[in-house]
Amino acid sequence: MHNYVKQLDSDINVDLLATEIRDLVTSQNLLNELQISLTSKTGSNDWLVSIGRTSSITMPESEYNQINNYLKGTYIEECILRYPEYYRWRILKMLPKTAYSIHDDKLYPDKESIRLHIPVITNPTSLMYFYNEDDWTAKIFHLDAGNTYETNTTRLHCAINHGEKDRVHIVGVKHA
Repeated sequence: MHNYVKQLDSDINVDLLATEIRDLVTSQNLLNELQISLTSKTGSNDWLVSIGRTSSITMPESEYNQINNYLKGTYIEECILRYPEYYRWRILKMLPKTAYSIHDDKLYPDKESIRLHIPVITNPTSLMYFYNEDDWTAKIFHLDAGNTYETNTTRLHCAINHGEKDRVHIVGVKHA
């Protein structure tokens, strides 16, 4: 059996994260962005350098490992530093009644793609689906705000926000 989701911690201050994210998107004019890079190659506050599908970024994900300078001294930085084995940190905003296409994040034949999710704003009907490719059944998970989760996205999966409000997660990457 494939392990899809593992809860790591349950002590994240989502109110403080939500406040800092709101301040970031307002001050840096990022209100309309669905993805925001929190790390870059140099820490140069390039908020769009590592967004989008993995196939669309210009360097290996591990190169996006420097926290953007604007975030120094913030709780966002503290959360990122808590998980030093992760890189390519982003804010992912999913609008209400939207879905990510079914995809996998398998980049290396001998490694698994692991994503660390810090749900900041969510609702009970914001879900991740992980598919068994043998019979196309799905395991469905809701990731609660205030917790951190490792998700194995090597195999087919998607996310759907069935809710009426945005879903916002901070996500980091590692390959194990």
